[in-house]
Parts: sequence; structure tokens; C-alpha cells
Amino acid sequence: IQRTMGSVFAGMGAVTMFFPKEVALLSFSKEFLGEQGITAPLKLVMQCFGSQATLCGVLILSSEFTAETYQTFGLAMIPYFFFDFYFWNKGYLTNFGAIGDAVGNVIFSVCCFLGYKQLS
Repeated sequence: IQRTMGSVFAGMGAVTMFFPKEVALLSFSKEFLGEQGITAPLKLVMQCFGSQATLCGVLILSSEFTAETYQTFGLAMIPYFFFDFYFWNKGYLTNFGAIGDAVGNVIFSVCCFLGYKQLS
């Protein structure tokens, strides 16, 4: 369970870190990006976001989770569902961006639920 969480986190983060422009083009609407498209600051922010997600994945893979860890992580995932819906609804995220992130969030949440149940 924990290996799945860490692998998905690190994998999605690494893709964003190494291919920030491509991820941004797939994830953000043209209206959000504006006439300038992918700017250097946006690329940097995407790379920072990806490196943080990769670091989180590595941390998950190298740590020993307890029932409380799974519970806390799972509860911390809840706002991300609202984030995806809100920014998709505003037209900032593409369908691919919102659904792609939501799928990752569902994987993390299900893993947290299963891990919590297994260790409780």
C-alpha cells in the first residue's frame, strides 16, 4: 500500500519536474496561460512543485507508516479534491489536468484508507 502511494507520488512528481512545460500545457487551459503561454516563472514553479512531490514520494517510500500516519495523510488529501473541482470549474484546469490530479488523489486516499484499516 505504502509502496503504491510513494511510487505514484514520486512518479507524477518526477514527470512534472523533468517535463514542466508539457505537464503545464496538458493541465492548464489556454485562457489561464494567456498569450504568453508557458513563461519561465511558470516553468520554475512547475519544476519546484514536481520536485516537492518527488521528495514526498521518496519520503513515503523510505518511512514506516502507522495507522495514524495513514489517517492524517488521508484527511490532508480532502482539500485537494475541492481544489481540483474549483479550478476546473473556473476554467483554469483542463479536463485532463483535473482528472489526472483527481485520479492521483483517489489513489492516495484509497491507499490511506486501506493502510489505516490494515494497521488498526
